[in-house]
Amino acid sequence: MLVKLPHSGKMVLIDEILEYSSDSIKVRSVIKDDNAFLENDKFYTYKGIEMMAQSLGAFKGLNSSDDFSLGFLISIREFEIFKHELGIGDEVVVSSKVSMQDDNGFGVWQSSMRVKDELVASASLSVLSPSKEMFEGLKNE
Repeated sequence: MLVKLPHSGKMVLIDEILEYSSDSIKVRSVIKDDNAFLENDKFYTYKGIEMMAQSLGAFKGLNSSDDFSLGFLISIREFEIFKHELGIGDEVVVSSKVSMQDDNGFGVWQSSMRVKDELVASASLSVLSPSKEMFEGLKNE
């Protein structure tokens, strides 16, 4: 199952949604040789934050009746890297679960990246997914 993200081309890192519920999502991403984040055929794990963030964008797309899909990564905390780099062909599974979500679109998520059964990285992401009305109000301030 695929969901439209506000990205295009090589910036889309999510290949497939594996599972989702009202408070979690699990996605799959295969590191391809045309990945925009590769350096010398290596995907440095710290760049996986973008995969985690895109999983949250996919979650919003699946669980929102609002066509407005803008989101902001506010902060990253407790970011731990257990494997420094990944390679072409590695299949990454990102699991994200909401810790806190308010009515204004602010949320805190716990995310992890795994290759096979190996934990590669984990982080706590704070995000803002405003409604169109809220965004327009923020933009005009």
